[in-house]
Amino acid sequence: MKITSCGHHLRFLRVAASSNPAVSTDLREKPRRPVTFTLGVSNEGAFLIRWEYQMKVRFLSTVVCIATLAFSQCVCADEIDGKAIAFAKSYSDICIRNLPNLEGLRTRLSANIPKFPPAQAALFLKGNEGDAWPVPSKEYEGNFVLALWANKNFCSLFGRRAKSQDAEKLFVQLVEKAPQPFVSVRKDDTWAEAAPNGKRHTISYVWSMPDAKRKFLFTLTTADSDSADLQALASAAIMSE
Repeated sequence: MKITSCGHHLRFLRVAASSNPAVSTDLREKPRRPVTFTLGVSNEGAFLIRWEYQMKVRFLSTVVCIATLAFSQCVCADEIDGKAIAFAKSYSDICIRNLPNLEGLRTRLSANIPKFPPAQAALFLKGNEGDAWPVPSKEYEGNFVLALWANKNFCSLFGRRAKSQDAEKLFVQLVEKAPQPFVSVRKDDTWAEAAPNGKRHTISYVWSMPDAKRKFLFTLTTADSDSADLQALASAAIMSE
């Protein structure tokens, strides 16, 4: 996943994000009846995964860790980049939590946050149809952009500034261990030179179950240069075989 130049658009983001101070910063799905998500396993072993329940159990401790850095695998708060924490929490709360119902997320976003005009949104959609929004942030206004592709289960979060090592550490904590009955497998771990962004690092994990027709792909690309146009790009997607 290539980190592209979006400097002009990110300047536009600051204007759009600050133009509506009444916009809610909580983009998580509102409480509702649990989502039942069929993963297409064999008839003999077929069962229904209550995704919302699984996500709540799996990510509750992780999100608390990101917010408070309180459990044993987290380092002290003054050693973690605040932008990386905000990036990881937005990725967890928005993309991962809403992955089974991205159209519902699109509806809520469209009702509460002005989206970018098509020309600006295109910078974040990689040739796909879709929409893009600024992610409201009290501390880091103008730093994050969310993009949803049309008619595809794909959510991406762009971070203009987020320390690459910390963003990677928090990303791994989120997706390295999958909630049962999923199994998490590291798929990609590649490095590339990408001037002027410095070294570009891409890592991804796949969550899957035996005989399941759908898999969940989580990807992060970081750039280690402080002058990079984008330092972090994370995506979450549902893949069908």
